[in-house]
This record gives sequence, C-alpha cells and structure tokens, in this order.
Amino acid sequence: MSTPPSAYAFPGLLLLLLGGAVIVSAENNKDCHPSDKAALLVVKSAFGNQSHFASWTPSTPCCERHDATCNDAGRVISLLFFVDFTLTGTIPNAMSGLVELLVLNLYYLPAISGHIPKGIAKLSKLTSLGISLTSVSGPVPSFLGALTKLGVIDPMDRGRLDISGNLPSLGADELDPEPAMVM
Repeated sequence: MSTPPSAYAFPGLLLLLLGGAVIVSAENNKDCHPSDKAALLVVKSAFGNQSHFASWTPSTPCCERHDATCNDAGRVISLLFFVDFTLTGTIPNAMSGLVELLVLNLYYLPAISGHIPKGIAKLSKLTSLGISLTSVSGPVPSFLGALTKLGVIDPMDRGRLDISGNLPSLGADELDPEPAMVM
C-alpha cells in the first residue's frame, strides 16, 4: 500500500509555516541597539526601583521592556513613566543615548527630583516632553529651545519649574495648560 502524496505535503507545509513564524518572531524581537541598551540600564539604576524595572535586563530586547516603545528598526522611540510613587532619583543625563527618542513623559512621579539634564538637548528628534507632577524643579533650560522638532512641552510642573525663560522655538501656545496623556 502506498502513502498518498498529501501525507508528505502536510509535514512540509507545517515546517514552512513554522520557519516563517520563527523569522517573523526574530524580526519583532530585535535586540537593543548598544546605545539604547546602555541608556536604559542607566535609567533603571537612576530611578531606584528594581522591581519596577524587572523586565529591563541586559539580555531583554529593548522592545520588550515595560515603559519603552520601539520603532520598526528596534530603536527606542518613547519612554512613558506614569503614576509611580516608588521611582526615586533624578532624570539621568544618559538618556541622551536614546537618539531616536520622540516622546519622553514623566507623569506623577513625586519622588523624581533634580533638574532637567543637559543631555536632553541631544535628543534632536524629540517631539514631546512631559514632566508633570514630579519634584523636578528649577528653570526650564534654554537648551530645550534648540530642539527644533519639540512641539509640546507638557506642562512642566508650573509650580516647581520656571517656564518664563527663553525658549526660542516654542511659543506660549505650545506649552499645554493641561497634562496630555500619551498612550
């Protein structure tokens, strides 16, 4: 008795489908760019709560890390930290290593303090910066005016941060009066 040709086709088709799934999975699971990886590990260390950053290990791809979003090339394009009383420390200057970052939002993190670091000025692609309900204080640095793609500063803790400084590329209408939740 001979085996019908369809019996040979099924395992071949199954291998083809599984092979395709592995390729797609590998593309979506890109490892971190070295500068993104280094910057994220410094952020993890600077913000102090290791349980919050449990998924932020050196071996975890950037795109699988809680609070981080990546583009198709696997580069970190947004960091969104919302409502966490356990995050402490200051905004690390090393965020400057996230050169593809478009959105940085620190919202309702009362134990994050200090000033806006100069490294933020190196984020030339940044379009939205939110620092709200934190303990970050001082003048909004004039170097933010050099970020030509920055369209929204939201709302920069008006009670603690002095927004009266010179921000040449931002008009008063671009300082949001209400917090904008980026989802």
